[in-house]
Amino acid sequence: MPTIDVSPPLKESQTIYDAFIEKERGSQKTTSIKEPWKPANEYSHLSGVKKAQQNKRKGQQEKKKEVTVTMEGAMMQLERSELETILTKDQATFPDTPSVWLKDLASLINLKLESVQESDPIFSEHPADYPACKLSKSLRSLLMSTLNQCTTETLDLFFEHCVHSMVTDIGKGLSTFGYRIFIQLISQSTPTIPMERLSKHLDLLKTNQNHALRCLSIMWAIGQCGLTDLKCGVKVWLHLMVPMLRVRALSGYAIDYLEKLFIKHEDLRPAYSVIGFRDFFPILDVVFSSRSNLPVSQQRKLIELYPKVKMVAFGDKADCLRNFFPSFLARVGTGSSAALQTELLSCLVTCLSKDKHCFSVWRQMYIKHMKQSSILLEYLLFHWVTLSNTLDKKVLRETTRAFSITNEELAAQGKKEDMEGYEKCVAACTSLLQKLSNSGFPWLLVFLGLVTVVAGIFTLDVYTSPGFKGSKTYRFLEDSGLLDFFIQVWLRIELYSRIVYNWLAENIPYYYAKVCEFCGPYLLLVWSKLKAFWTLLVEATQAQRDWLAIKIPECLNWIDAKVPWLWSSIKHYSSLIWSGIWYYSIWLWEHLVYSLHMAGIWLQENVFTGNLSLENMSKTLSSWLAVMQEYTSALVKWCIGVWSGKNN
Repeated sequence: MPTIDVSPPLKESQTIYDAFIEKERGSQKTTSIKEPWKPANEYSHLSGVKKAQQNKRKGQQEKKKEVTVTMEGAMMQLERSELETILTKDQATFPDTPSVWLKDLASLINLKLESVQESDPIFSEHPADYPACKLSKSLRSLLMSTLNQCTTETLDLFFEHCVHSMVTDIGKGLSTFGYRIFIQLISQSTPTIPMERLSKHLDLLKTNQNHALRCLSIMWAIGQCGLTDLKCGVKVWLHLMVPMLRVRALSGYAIDYLEKLFIKHEDLRPAYSVIGFRDFFPILDVVFSSRSNLPVSQQRKLIELYPKVKMVAFGDKADCLRNFFPSFLARVGTGSSAALQTELLSCLVTCLSKDKHCFSVWRQMYIKHMKQSSILLEYLLFHWVTLSNTLDKKVLRETTRAFSITNEELAAQGKKEDMEGYEKCVAACTSLLQKLSNSGFPWLLVFLGLVTVVAGIFTLDVYTSPGFKGSKTYRFLEDSGLLDFFIQVWLRIELYSRIVYNWLAENIPYYYAKVCEFCGPYLLLVWSKLKAFWTLLVEATQAQRDWLAIKIPECLNWIDAKVPWLWSSIKHYSSLIWSGIWYYSIWLWEHLVYSLHMAGIWLQENVFTGNLSLENMSKTLSSWLAVMQEYTSALVKWCIGVWSGKNN
């Protein structure tokens, strides 16, 4: 068979554009032979700082030993004159672009501090304002004066540049201390700047969610504003760190940041109303969730911080609680944990006690949330001893009666079987109305009222009469013989008081002299021995006391320098322990009162029956008191008669 030879592809024909291609190839060859271009200006070494840092990373990998210095040593090499030189040149070259000044200063600080080890992005073992706290006063004043020359817009853009550059460089292993120092200085002087782009920072955080070092650096940078402004710090924690509580690698720093906020700022009033009711309930779910990814220690710490979070959310305005009440009531009895159930009921009682409008909200929600309402009513009954003084009984009585009327209407319409919790609501409303109606006889008020009335009548009688002897009260006491009786009693009391006083005046000096004569020598001997022992002790411990006088202040200063948060932490945890003791004491008292109440009911039903019933015992006691009153009256009359006979 004939074969077909495949010819090679045809060569493209030359065009006029081939000349430009050859020219470009020739220029590339010539430029590859030339030396690399170097900036001609005098501050070109700063524009190439980042490239130098990248090349240095490769060089460090080739070294066998890495040379690191402390932050204090590196700060000593950072001279103000060098920063002023760079700043002066930048201001002369770029007078209208202060962002260039700041970027060059940050790059220079990065370069000077690149030998300092940066293994911990949040500096957990250092003070809260590290590394800016290591700046000398002259360097800090220079940097702050430069920042003060910039507008808010420039600072905002430069802050964003520092955050992004820090995130980028920390992934490459480069120094970021310059960016961090400027982030701290801007956050301390103008805490509102990190809040301008909080949503973008959250997006940046979610983008780097798989890189723990970058995420911790972002959280650390944006959270620096909380050191000086509690309100901004709470906003940062709420919008930036709460979403990260579900990330195990980041949750620890988020909780520690909140704890440091509350330790740093004891007065929580500036942060009131920052946490709205829509933001509060996700926090509540994380705190009391039984399926949380948090470790046990972090969960426990978050529960300890929760009361202050709730205080910030509730604020000092009672009218905001009506917004929380519907969500609290809807979440009751929804299969939540016991701790969350107790907290929801406690918050509902707080809303009812501080905001009376919550009762009307409860009435509107009653039919659709009958099961939840039954649980709340039973909670009120169980803790009635402690809660009765905090709730407005008048409004509670009206609300309970409204519930009872609604229950009757539902029963008349035949809908009670379709309502979950109906029977419990009926029983709870009946018991609660009974408690509200049986408030007890006000003996104290009656006694005070009687005393006030008698005192008023006596005062009016004496005031309208010529004097006490001319008043009707005096004539009544004189005619009844009580005045003579009171006079005789007073004379007897005066006589015996004088006898006792004379005996004491005569015998006390005698017995005092006897005691001094017998015990005086022994007391003097004991006093001389104690004095000698104290003198010996002072002389023997003089060297140790001098040593302690020198070392104790040094030790306190060392503790204050190493762990400045220690004393505030001790105070904070002491308050937490006291609040826990107070809470469980109230809990124990409530259960004790309830147990005594149940024991009383059991005794009434099983022991005090028949002749021992309360009614029969009350009748017997009343008759016994009447008999005693008759005998007492007869005895008083007999005594008065005998006394009158003796005087006559």
